[in-house]
Amino acid sequence: MSILTNLLKTYEYCEENNLVDNYSENDTVLLPIYHQNIKAQNMNLLEVTLDENGNVLQTKFPRDTTYIFPVTEDSVARSSNVAPHPIEDKMQYCINKIADTVKYDSYLMEFDAFYNYLKQGDAKDFMSSIRLFITNKNSYDNLLDTITLPELVKLDGGKIEYKASNGRIKKYNFGDTFICFKVRNSKTGEYRDINNFYDLHRSFIDYIDDISQGKSGRCNISGDNQILTEKHRGLLGTAKIISVSENTETYLGRFRIGSDIIRVGRKTSEKVNLMMKYLLENKNSCERLAENLFLVNWFLDDVKNESGFNIINNETWLSEVNLEEIENILHEPAKKPVSIDNDKIGDAFSKGSNKLSPKSNYYLMLIDKSSKGRISIKYNREMTNSQLVQSLVSWQKKYVWERYDNTNKKELCFVPNFYSMLISAYGVERDKKLVLDNENFKKNQYQNLILAMLDNKSVPINIKNALSKNIRNRNCYNQRWNFILTTALAVLSEGRKEFISMRPQEEQTRSFLFGRLLAIYEKIELDVLTRNIRPQNTSNEDDPSTKIRTTNASRLWNTYVNKPDSTVVTLEQRTRVYANKLMGSERQFGSYVKAEKAKEEIAKLFEEKGFWTVKKNTPLDDDFIFGYYSQRKDLYSRKNEEGSNE
Repeated sequence: MSILTNLLKTYEYCEENNLVDNYSENDTVLLPIYHQNIKAQNMNLLEVTLDENGNVLQTKFPRDTTYIFPVTEDSVARSSNVAPHPIEDKMQYCINKIADTVKYDSYLMEFDAFYNYLKQGDAKDFMSSIRLFITNKNSYDNLLDTITLPELVKLDGGKIEYKASNGRIKKYNFGDTFICFKVRNSKTGEYRDINNFYDLHRSFIDYIDDISQGKSGRCNISGDNQILTEKHRGLLGTAKIISVSENTETYLGRFRIGSDIIRVGRKTSEKVNLMMKYLLENKNSCERLAENLFLVNWFLDDVKNESGFNIINNETWLSEVNLEEIENILHEPAKKPVSIDNDKIGDAFSKGSNKLSPKSNYYLMLIDKSSKGRISIKYNREMTNSQLVQSLVSWQKKYVWERYDNTNKKELCFVPNFYSMLISAYGVERDKKLVLDNENFKKNQYQNLILAMLDNKSVPINIKNALSKNIRNRNCYNQRWNFILTTALAVLSEGRKEFISMRPQEEQTRSFLFGRLLAIYEKIELDVLTRNIRPQNTSNEDDPSTKIRTTNASRLWNTYVNKPDSTVVTLEQRTRVYANKLMGSERQFGSYVKAEKAKEEIAKLFEEKGFWTVKKNTPLDDDFIFGYYSQRKDLYSRKNEEGSNE
């Protein structure tokens, strides 16, 4: 019930702040009650311009434009039943020459009922022009005379043939085409349509309220006495968030009839569903996560999400934060989320740039279209804006890492988004991409991640375990290894800061030290291989001469993690020849010296910490990847490279 109450509360907040019925061609509109909209695309809608006498002046098939039109309780939820919209509808209802007789008569009755209700004025004049057109027996022919389709041929029943731009003959049925009207004022030359005709909208709302009949009662959502309804709008196609089951077994024993489960007022139903419709259509508040799974989130005092907040989609970069300052961020209380994408919301709380109150509410829903007729709300959460910020700050402190940014040519801090976490943990490499095909599994994991973030918990253990497994199986990921590596480092870090500097010696574990050694052996071999291949480089990326073969460290990666003591001996033997080449190179001698010093330091720490006494070939834990990363970063650092002439 709180879900529906929150939607109602949000709609009424929008009413109070004049956010309802603000039409814009390029923006999502929060509709007034008893109204619907349709988007023009693929010739599904014909815009007809009339003069005051109902004569056709112009017709066109618009694109990517949304039109508003009035509806009734029956027409908005119609399927196969005859239930016309009162003013604008498909031509099978409102154009007499091609319309079904029953549909046309029903449409004209609905139209006239509202027309006769109107008092003299602009709204009635507008309706009068439309009525002259729809009652004209030649209306269909007049339309065709103004439609600019090449080689148009009329067929029976509203069907036509015409020549498309590619030269092919196409067939089209006008019966399924929605028709919208514009009326030109002969005195002023101005054009009027329903989209921004707010007086007409208001008149229609009053009309429906005046003629509404039915059982009255207390609405369980609003608490008001209203005319109750069992007919509710479909939102994702015909799928509904409120529906009354026709299967008696779902309520027998607890309720007398299905409608006793929840009593919803007609006005409340409209407001709840229109609010949900707006949130689903607004790209700033809705994100498709998986097949038929949508995340909907909004702020009570920023329904349009002008703050640009996105909890799910963007990988968050800290491009304005120097790496030298990141340690302070990780250890000092933050006033806002440490991210470029989410710092706007933090600014809004602290500076009032968008008038977001810390005590106001943030809402989030996970919506699953479980069937053609029903929408399942899998998760619903309400929290204050300040609680949201705290959760975001905590999450981003724990799962922040660094990644090289080609644009800025430097390492920047980032927090992987949920999608990156999922495909890094469970994705299969296919065509140079990571792919996760199981949609149901993806839905569940998204939900778990969202709950973890909002509840200030850690990344679910199954995702951590999957990432832990993947970083041990490097050879399974030829193209996306670096992506998996950086994502795993961020997720498994839990506040570690190895990307700032090398971990203090007293905190370096056995796994960490073995990881350092692995990075050293890899660097020694790569230094020789890259030097040898440079003279052969070409602009062709697919040229075999530009490819560096797999290093021994990479080839033995899995074996090394599981049997480090014996594998390190193998790597030492196999990389000796490369180390000798570095030692004999004046240009690369510095790299050799740095690698050898690092190995000596690690050997000393093994001895001091007694790690040689650990049972031989005990597998490494996740800490090895942090040792590997830290050592690799240190070895590639030119700043500290002793003796290097590069």
